[in-house]
Amino acid sequence: AALNEAYGDILGGLIEGKNDAGKWLFAEDADGVPWRDMVNTSTTGVADPGPSNFSQFDENADGHVNANIFDHAAYLMMHDSRTSAVSSQTWARIFYTSLYRLPTGATFQQARNAIIASASVQGLRPDAQKAIAEAFDDVGISTTPRVKIVLTRGATPSDLDSHLTPPPSIAGAARSHVS
Repeated sequence: AALNEAYGDILGGLIEGKNDAGKWLFAEDADGVPWRDMVNTSTTGVADPGPSNFSQFDENADGHVNANIFDHAAYLMMHDSRTSAVSSQTWARIFYTSLYRLPTGATFQQARNAIIASASVQGLRPDAQKAIAEAFDDVGISTTPRVKIVLTRGATPSDLDSHLTPPPSIAGAARSHVS
């Protein structure tokens, strides 16, 4: 729910097209009290204040509250000097096309990876892609852990089998035999 809310906030804000401080506020025009603020997520002057870091993600909270984390990452990446040449239209394409890279029930980490991949496809330079990755890092949305398994065999094997040995970081993982 939080990821759905955040995407709605971000794409809605980009489509709305504001260029002042209101660009980072959501539903501010409804009753004068914004629901969320992408810059200051825990501001008491908003209807749904919330955390700005994934370490504070509350599994029991309403999706509106946790959306603040992803919203703040979007603010940081769009406000970074390395992405200053990226237009609102390009940002909208990056976020919109990243949706097609997400599975049902996607996590914040999967959305991070999808946005970085979409930024690459949209032609953002490596320094701009790095700004996006660092924005996610700054709010605690880290890369999805990956496991690399290397196929090895002895220099003079007596038979034609191999063993896959997972890295020590995977506690309790068994050695696999492939023949």
